[in-house]
Amino acid sequence: MNTSDEYDIDTIIVRYLDGDATTSEQNVLDTWISQSESNRKQFEDIERIWKITPGAQDAEKIDTQARWDQFVQKTGIDKQSPVATIQSETSDSSLWYKIAAVVIVALGVGVFWLLNSNQETVYIAEETKEIELPDGTRIWLKQGSSLSFVDDNFDTDKREVYLEGEAYFEVVHNTQKPFVVTANNSEIQVLGTTFTVREDTLRRTTSVALLTGKVAFKTDIENEILEPGEISTASYTGEISKTEIEDPNLLAWKTKVLHFEATPLKQVVVDLNRTYAQKIELGNKTLEECTLTINFENESLDKVIQTLQILFDVEVERQNSSIRLTGGSCRK
Repeated sequence: MNTSDEYDIDTIIVRYLDGDATTSEQNVLDTWISQSESNRKQFEDIERIWKITPGAQDAEKIDTQARWDQFVQKTGIDKQSPVATIQSETSDSSLWYKIAAVVIVALGVGVFWLLNSNQETVYIAEETKEIELPDGTRIWLKQGSSLSFVDDNFDTDKREVYLEGEAYFEVVHNTQKPFVVTANNSEIQVLGTTFTVREDTLRRTTSVALLTGKVAFKTDIENEILEPGEISTASYTGEISKTEIEDPNLLAWKTKVLHFEATPLKQVVVDLNRTYAQKIELGNKTLEECTLTINFENESLDKVIQTLQILFDVEVERQNSSIRLTGGSCRK
């Protein structure tokens, strides 16, 4: 089996350029580059764009207004417009779509149009944001995620959007026009309901958690009907597994409400990373099984970290966007 088939190669390239690639990912990338001249050129193109785009490696810390002003000055686009327009030179625009997304995010633009055969609207969340689609459907897009759709889709017999990342949906009911979310190699079809979709680009999995209504979740080889309170995950091979929702912090990234009940710190850190889009780690592995019982409501990450510091006597080391908790001990 080709190892690179198990991962999204574009994701590995970005992790490599950002200095976060593991040894195994580095090996996958080296193998992929050596497979063809086309692969080598694709890597070099992305690397070149990455190097010349200011702030692309740390988009969440960008001064949006300053970058937007720079973009207006360079392009002459109306300063009040929230949209930039990019022309794709080929019919296969996936690579350049991603490069364009990096450039636009670095310049602080939240939405742009990518023009090929049809006009496409793309939302990129620099922070968690609410979006309203042409049919009135409301979507909360998690920081770092993107959502796109061809404008003409909402005038046809189905409403189709494409997700990269994670989002919460409140879909307007319309029996004549099903709402379809495509993520990775899976598809979620609904008439009107509330649910979340989470795409893991590295492992190429897609998870759907249903809160109300009913959805059909399908891949090329399986099809599942979800009932409220169920969550299903599709692997990169198309196999679907279904269980009951047990995660109390499933929507914490949207609500900023966290509930921990005798939760191991190892899991607490996972939930905090998802909620605040930060890189937090435990330097003291003996703390992983220490438990925490507490609720946080709309607290800043600094306040949460301060609470952990008091409860477990940990030291806090900050470097760029990373937080490392060292020392400390479990409460007696």
